[in-house]
Amino acid sequence: MDIIELAIASGMHITLDGRIGTQEYSSVHGSVQALRRFAEAVVVTVPLVARHQVLTEADARADSANTQGREAGNDC
Repeated sequence: MDIIELAIASGMHITLDGRIGTQEYSSVHGSVQALRRFAEAVVVTVPLVARHQVLTEADARADSANTQGREAGNDC
């Protein structure tokens, strides 16, 4: 989840205040309505991202178990 993209999509404005090395410092500006839209977007997005992460981790574990099972079968 890119929080900056969510803020922009909600109608907020992001301004780059400065950059020191690779670190960027920004400010976020917007109306109360934009803040509400942003909050709603976060409430909707967080569970989707969490579910995707759980599914991705489960797939990785299954792939690992399948690989280990095939390797064990090759030991004969």
